[in-house]
Amino acid sequence: MQAFFSPCSAKTDTKPSQRPIDGYVAVLGTGGTIAGQASGGAVNEHLDYKSGEVGIDALIGDLAHRVLVVHGDVVSVGVGVHCEQVAQIDSKNASWDFLWRLAAATAKALAKPQCMGVVVTHGTDTLEETAWFLSCVLGDRLADKPVVLTCAMRPANALSPDGPQNMVDAITVAAYEGASGVQVCVAGACWSGQSVQKVHPYRLNAFDGADTGPVAYVEGGRVRPVVVSAPSRGDCPVLGYAAARTALNSVVAGGSVPVQAWVELVVHTAASNVAVFDALKQVGVQGVVVMTTGNGTVNDQWLAALQAHSTAGWPVWCASRCQSGFVVAGRSAAGVETSPARWQTTDGLPVVLGLSGVKTRISMLLWLLDRTDS
Repeated sequence: MQAFFSPCSAKTDTKPSQRPIDGYVAVLGTGGTIAGQASGGAVNEHLDYKSGEVGIDALIGDLAHRVLVVHGDVVSVGVGVHCEQVAQIDSKNASWDFLWRLAAATAKALAKPQCMGVVVTHGTDTLEETAWFLSCVLGDRLADKPVVLTCAMRPANALSPDGPQNMVDAITVAAYEGASGVQVCVAGACWSGQSVQKVHPYRLNAFDGADTGPVAYVEGGRVRPVVVSAPSRGDCPVLGYAAARTALNSVVAGGSVPVQAWVELVVHTAASNVAVFDALKQVGVQGVVVMTTGNGTVNDQWLAALQAHSTAGWPVWCASRCQSGFVVAGRSAAGVETSPARWQTTDGLPVVLGLSGVKTRISMLLWLLDRTDS
């Protein structure tokens, strides 16, 4: 089970909590629209702006003094924050190096005894990939403390910016006694790092969880968990990511970021050209994720090509291009060499259950680290 909120009253084990009752929240800034600046007096300030212009200290200001901190029956106002500027980018420019450096900074913050949790300010465009990456590589570091990503759809100097409230809500969740795991807090709702996805290019509530609902809401400054413990979807926990977690330990200690594999995402459409796969393989692509139509289906030419490539040892994994829901597997795939997934589509192509296409690609990138190191 993947726990996101565990109320103190529900605890039955005797293991002492690692979360301090009088600690602080670490806030890591990475840029994004939440730190954006619009041109002075621009009529279309929600569109005409530059991301990542405002530093994290300026963004926080006195917002932490507005946070309600709940520990059991004790409610206090205000929480200490420790800010760090990890990056200052538009998240469309998020790189492999950025993901690892952010993961290392997050791991270091979580390791501090007085840290209650971590908030990461991030751009909206690739937030879901970062959330899933952190979910995979941080592992047991997330057992007692949460990592809460937040963002904004309007720049910091907009007439009515959404960033400040999102920031307060995210800090509230990070300081909440029962929170753990990776979450995304935006527009008053919290989504798991596995299910969250951006579904709208403009509106303030631009995120949802496919067919998985929020794990909590923040209402009137208080966290209202929707589920105490949510079952993990599909194969995600069994992938392991042993090499990725070893690599993170090295990066935390000052080592270099591991070499990125070359994995591409290909969308199946009407009148698709099957030659794309031979072309990708010839230029050195090490694996592909296919965003299939519907429930893991592709046309006959694509199916024959993908089956042949998979049999030859070239990793081919599937996800659905549908905005809501995930591929429902057709049969077991025990022993499939080119995938750690335990399931296949009805046509026999590997599928990692419960992931979108972009997150399946993150999983393949991390899985290939295991293959390289084996």
